[in-house]
Amino acid sequence: MATLARQLSLTTAAFLFLISTSQADASTHATTTKASVYSNKLAGKKTASGKLYKPGSMTAASKSLPIGSKVQVKNKNTGKKAIVTITDRGPNVKGRGIDLSRKAANTVGVKGVSEVSVKPLTVPGKGSKNQ
Repeated sequence: MATLARQLSLTTAAFLFLISTSQADASTHATTTKASVYSNKLAGKKTASGKLYKPGSMTAASKSLPIGSKVQVKNKNTGKKAIVTITDRGPNVKGRGIDLSRKAANTVGVKGVSEVSVKPLTVPGKGSKNQ
């Protein structure tokens, strides 16, 4: 009986490991989308995270990534990269996937709308994705 319980325990552990590994791998893939710059009119306004938007911070808004996620944004034209924290929901314009703070946009060279890749690095509750 103890041997059967141990085998089930090991099987369950292996199954959970496989599930968690496949989810982690899937969430680390970069996606390509259009990025825009947050309006300066939003400076000082509360974001979905509860924090105030500061144009001089390295933050961004996304409709699909969890609040608190850290992502690497890479401008496809310039090759410049930055790490930002998702603090808000948006953008509210069809066809755009991420709104960057003024500082983050300047860091990667986004002026207006640019094509970027977005790669999740950490997602709340899932830990680091150092790949």
